[in-house]
Amino acid sequence: MQNPVFVSRSLLLSRGAGLLTALLGATVLMGWWLGIDGIKSAFPGTVSMKANTACALVAAGAALLLEAGPATAWARRAARLLTALVLLVAGLSLAQYLVALDFGFDQWLFQDDTLLSTSHPGRMAPVTALGLGLIGAALLLKDRRPMAAQSLSLAALLLALLALVGYAFEVQSLYRISSFSSIAVHTAFALALLSLGVIAARPSQGFMKIMVSDASAGLVARRLLPLAPLLLFSLGWLTFLGRRAGLYDDSFALALVVMAGGAAATLLVLRLARRIYLVDHQHRQAQEQLAALNAGLEQTVAARTRELEVVNAKLMAENTERRRAEEEVRRLSLTDELTGLWNRRGFFVLAEQELKAARRADRQLALFYIDLDGLKQVNDRYGHETGDALLRDAAQVLKATFRACDIVSRLGGDEFAILAATHAQGECALGRLQSAIERFNQGRVPSLQLSFSIGVIEGAPSQDHGLVDLLAAADAMMYGQKQARYRSQGEAPSRPGSPRAAGGLALGIPG
Repeated sequence: MQNPVFVSRSLLLSRGAGLLTALLGATVLMGWWLGIDGIKSAFPGTVSMKANTACALVAAGAALLLEAGPATAWARRAARLLTALVLLVAGLSLAQYLVALDFGFDQWLFQDDTLLSTSHPGRMAPVTALGLGLIGAALLLKDRRPMAAQSLSLAALLLALLALVGYAFEVQSLYRISSFSSIAVHTAFALALLSLGVIAARPSQGFMKIMVSDASAGLVARRLLPLAPLLLFSLGWLTFLGRRAGLYDDSFALALVVMAGGAAATLLVLRLARRIYLVDHQHRQAQEQLAALNAGLEQTVAARTRELEVVNAKLMAENTERRRAEEEVRRLSLTDELTGLWNRRGFFVLAEQELKAARRADRQLALFYIDLDGLKQVNDRYGHETGDALLRDAAQVLKATFRACDIVSRLGGDEFAILAATHAQGECALGRLQSAIERFNQGRVPSLQLSFSIGVIEGAPSQDHGLVDLLAAADAMMYGQKQARYRSQGEAPSRPGSPRAAGGLALGIPG
């Protein structure tokens, strides 16, 4: 994971490198304009920075400053134009060396009348042109090919460091190629700055994402890469100064460099190891704390889960009891308490659904309206308990006669209603009912025997008549049968226990 602090520092380094390089180039150009040799050269007696080099450094520094700043369209276009200018100057300078020609642009800006360490007045050194070309290519590729851009920048950095080491240790072969122009010391410094700035311009790409990361690899890179080269260079340069001052000979100087370098490397490794140990220790402590928190959280979750399971079990039990209570209430609200048959409400709820289904399927139905004869006389003579028992017996006979799928109900008092899906005639059901009554009445006193008055209508139900109309028609048929029996007192009475039924009538045409 990238550290925002290191990312911001990397971008700040890139912008600072671009700004310093541009200021350095502009300062040298001012020295050329004013004719001040001390500004053209970093030190007296050293090679001066050429005007073309100074212009290219100003362009490269400005391009890097724009690239590392806010990503606006005009900034990108300006940076590309400046980069193209750097590549053009570096390319033409290298081409003059390769083809041994003078294109005549080396002294366009200012006339170079110095001949110190140069074979071509005003022309930048081949190392300078190569370094600027590498940096220009890196600026063009840093967004599309970040690894290639960083590799080119590293190559330019190596060239610059070689020149700086050559100046520090007075080794001309490191900053001068044969009789060609030498790279100036401040030019080498500017190239090193530009190389570092291009590398740091994109901290989220290439190997820079390791440098700005919070991982151990980022810590190692940030600790070793800046310090190790600088420390070794300082030890070598101090040893070189001592050798030049005559304090010791070459063998002693070499041994001193080896010992000092080994000691410095050991110190760096130990310091870095201690830092990594502290970081890892902090990580382990954080992991242990996190593990403890997770364990505590898991225990808390487990305890809460058990509590929720207990509460859930109680709720499920309460819901089950509630459903049972609701079902019992519903059953009681639809069931006749005395006989166990459907009551009036239950009959209407179920019979309405059955009628709708029969109409859709064009199915035959039979509706029986039954009145228990003589119940009032039984109540008056034997009491209501005996009457209730007779009602229960009548309900049992009706349930045994009709099928389980038929809707057998007690509408109230001594009246019963039955809706049956049938493919046979109602007389068949009446025949079964008469046989059941005869079996029940065997051995019972005449006054406690069952006797029914029945009205029956059957057929396919039509849309024109509802359940209330059908019940009214069946009731009228039953009542007509009972009245006819009373009027025929002069005829032989019906055998006790035989059901008295009216004639059938189609359901669609109630009479």
